[in-house]
Amino acid sequence: MSVVVNGLVQTPKAERPALAILPVGRGNDFAAELGLNGIEQTLDALARDERRFVDLAKTEAGVFLGVGGTGFDAQAARRAQNTPLLSGRLVYGYAVLRTLLDFRHLEARVRYDGGVYEGPVTFAAVGNGRRYGGGMHITPEAKLEDGLLDLCLVRDISRAGLLFMFPTVFSGSHLGHWSVEYRKTKFVEIETEEPAEFFADGEFLQETPLRIDVLPGELEVIA
Repeated sequence: MSVVVNGLVQTPKAERPALAILPVGRGNDFAAELGLNGIEQTLDALARDERRFVDLAKTEAGVFLGVGGTGFDAQAARRAQNTPLLSGRLVYGYAVLRTLLDFRHLEARVRYDGGVYEGPVTFAAVGNGRRYGGGMHITPEAKLEDGLLDLCLVRDISRAGLLFMFPTVFSGSHLGHWSVEYRKTKFVEIETEEPAEFFADGEFLQETPLRIDVLPGELEVIA
């Protein structure tokens, strides 16, 4: 999907076709954001020509629809990508547990509207949408049409602490955890002591440092 979206935005907006998603992938998170929980729902929406314009998130390397992140979640996404036999929550749950064994925190500087954080980071997730990893509501207050990005920054937390916090991400209740900082912003800049991968929509996008901006109402979708 990432390749398709990055191809679409090369076409002038006035000439760009709407994006229709068939939810046949492993996570189907963005399709679920659009209320498309099966192929029949997509076909029904196409037949009724139901459309809406949604925001996109943009980095120097390209755009993404849902959620991007660096740190622990990017490492887990890389591991999930290399585990083809599992799907949905199962593959990401496995990837999280496996990544816990050898993860090291990032030393990072994260800047956003009205603030900056410098120090150890477990992960930084930037959401245009609410969910990734087959139903993990990592940025549960994100809205596709508000012209803002949601930043979920998890500061220094132990492996055991992260393991106990992990189940709460499926409901979005992790926002109450002491290690979590949550902000709405028009941009996010992330610098790390050493280059770190940034994954978006389940695919590698680029390494840090990077800047993420919001493109309001940039893409028309079937929903």
